[in-house]
Amino acid sequence: MFKNYLKIAWRQLRKQKFYSAIKIGGFALGIATCLLITLYIRNELSYDQDYPDGDRIYRMTGVFNDHGTLRRGASWQAPMAAALKNDIPAVASVARLMPSALFWGAGSNQFRPVDKEQDTYEVVIASPISYLGMNKWLQDYVYRIDIGIWMFAGAGLLVALIALLTISAQALRAATTNPVEALRTGE
Repeated sequence: MFKNYLKIAWRQLRKQKFYSAIKIGGFALGIATCLLITLYIRNELSYDQDYPDGDRIYRMTGVFNDHGTLRRGASWQAPMAAALKNDIPAVASVARLMPSALFWGAGSNQFRPVDKEQDTYEVVIASPISYLGMNKWLQDYVYRIDIGIWMFAGAGLLVALIALLTISAQALRAATTNPVEALRTGE
């Protein structure tokens, strides 16, 4: 009986190829969509489940006015953590979430997964390797320029200077801002 069903299905597939392609393609697309939605929901429900007491972790977001455009974000000034801990007794501990590798060294107040390492050593290893690789690659050309190590050092110092100036300006702005007033005005 089942063998007859398979024969009939095979004959119909061969007889009506375009119709069968639409049916099979729609079925495959439906299954793929269903799987993607299931994976998305599973990912959303697993958020912060790897932390102990994950149900007690909250993320504070705010709405701020950016020259007439309302934006949402989780970026707060540095004194906000101390203000939250001092003013709200239900807050057990606070941490600033800084996903950028530029802002390292927060000590015990740093909120970062345990398996996340600092990647400054990668730059120290990658710079000489890229310098040697570019010099070897440029040797194959008749007309070329010589790249000195000072170009890499200069670029690294320029990036460090820009980062230092940016962080200093943000730290000065955060230190002079009253977090309670920022909460009241929403900016």
